[in-house]
Amino acid sequence: MAHVMGSAVPKLPEPLSDLHAMLAKIGREHHAKRINRIVNDPSVYPWVKGRHEGELDLTPVIADPNNVLLMGQHGGVLFIQLQPGLFEAHSQCVEDGRGSWMVSFTTAAIFWMFTRTECFELMTRCPRGNLGARALARAVGGKFEFTNPRGWTKDGKTIPADIFSITIQDWMRTAPGLVE
Repeated sequence: MAHVMGSAVPKLPEPLSDLHAMLAKIGREHHAKRINRIVNDPSVYPWVKGRHEGELDLTPVIADPNNVLLMGQHGGVLFIQLQPGLFEAHSQCVEDGRGSWMVSFTTAAIFWMFTRTECFELMTRCPRGNLGARALARAVGGKFEFTNPRGWTKDGKTIPADIFSITIQDWMRTAPGLVE
């Protein structure tokens, strides 16, 4: 125990794993301020604007209590409830968070969803040409399901999107940090 001005201050325990360290850094947000900054970032905006012109505001999506927005240092994952137990994941991060940080964050976000909500399946759409989205879906255990030929809109044009999913049963077989 450390002593500060005569009183004992308990030392915080080390996280059980890297996953648990990341879980301690993420949180559910009920406002769109931070995610709006990210989706309007010039490196993200072209992939998420669809047919929209001008600044995006996700306030109505975040206000829906059925949807879950988890945020971290460089980005977040928005889980939109399609039906009870089934959510569509939309990941966004600024350039500083791409790669290993986003994989760690998304892994923790999936853990959060499967252990703190009624979620039993997550799916995501990876627009043709967005190699980062596809690599992230695979890195966190997503399984390719099919290609929707009209699954995304980019630059006002409809393009194909590959659909990836992960069920709670598949996730539990290899879930990092679950044993801890």
